[in-house]
Amino acid sequence: MAFETLYSKAGEGGTPTTSNTEFYDNGSIPFIKIDDLSNKYLSANKDYITELGLKKSSAWLIPTHSIIYSNGATIGAISINGHKTIREIAVVWKDSKRPFVKQSTMAAYVLILENHILPTFGECDSLHEKIVQDYVLRKIENGLSVKSVKDILIVLKMVMKFGMKNEWMDYYEWDIKYPTSSTNKEVEVLSVANHKKVLNHIQNHFSFTGLGIYISLCTGLRIGEVCALKWSDINIMEGTITVNRTIERIYIIDGVQKHTKLVINTPKTQNSCREIPMTKELLAMMKPLKKVVNDDFYILTNDEYPTEPRTYRNYYTKLMEKLGIPKLKYHGLRHSFATRCIEAGCDYKTVSVLLGHSNISTTLDLYVHPNMEQKKRCIAKVFKSLGK
Repeated sequence: MAFETLYSKAGEGGTPTTSNTEFYDNGSIPFIKIDDLSNKYLSANKDYITELGLKKSSAWLIPTHSIIYSNGATIGAISINGHKTIREIAVVWKDSKRPFVKQSTMAAYVLILENHILPTFGECDSLHEKIVQDYVLRKIENGLSVKSVKDILIVLKMVMKFGMKNEWMDYYEWDIKYPTSSTNKEVEVLSVANHKKVLNHIQNHFSFTGLGIYISLCTGLRIGEVCALKWSDINIMEGTITVNRTIERIYIIDGVQKHTKLVINTPKTQNSCREIPMTKELLAMMKPLKKVVNDDFYILTNDEYPTEPRTYRNYYTKLMEKLGIPKLKYHGLRHSFATRCIEAGCDYKTVSVLLGHSNISTTLDLYVHPNMEQKKRCIAKVFKSLGK
């Protein structure tokens, strides 16, 4: 077969004009030049153009695994349009993923890419299981939690599977092993005495700001959910609080530009949108306030503008220091509420629903750790039912 029948001549003059910055700035489409054809396999290049640059010039798209042959000034240069690197795939993956996830979720993905994945694997076009396994162990040895490492691999797999789908790289499932711990890390909570101490102090020294801590201790709300509460979420007739939004500050990486942004979103999962009954004490505090406040105002500020979690966390820390209570993360208030529920004998499914967990196993893993006395009572009940 004649050589000329094996390729199609695309034409000349395909380079978008360099004087128009709109053709190049923040471009995500690899633009191949003669200089890029120096290696047998073309997996990386220097220049990128935008969709507009492609549309407004005679440049053309080349299918992957194509043989690229120069018949111009540098006649005879040949390269195979092969695999892309993880860095190259990540650029396209971000654009494809962004319309389908919350802004905060996308920001978390990008942060993982920039801080963990790209510095180590950015120039790779494939990853052997042993390389990933060594990376996992190294990260854990350096102090990163198993959960954080698993989150990194989730994003890495998404990018690589996207690359495989587009025939830009090969990907095979890994069987990654994680170090096992012989001891379960106990959830840190307030003691019963300190739980009561905080509630009593807020009741006796009322402020809108302090009300959020009281709500968290009585309902298990997360800090972002408390900061996002409006008076319209309080139903005095039903005695309930509706949780349907959360506030968080996210880290935005846009090329070389980096900044933070406060966003108001729906809660983290569908189950996190929930109605929670108020205790009679909390209802008694809310009832007179509800008559005089503006329903559109946020509860913690009693204003049209909310407070953000990091500001409220600082307030909480200072209050705990003032009350002489041992250091505890704000999330510990949520753990304290859940622990009190379990200690009171509430059924696990109800506790799970109150907390807004996506499944009951999360509740069981975190809070259900029977002590020896509870085990003995369980065994005694079994034998009592048998008439023994």
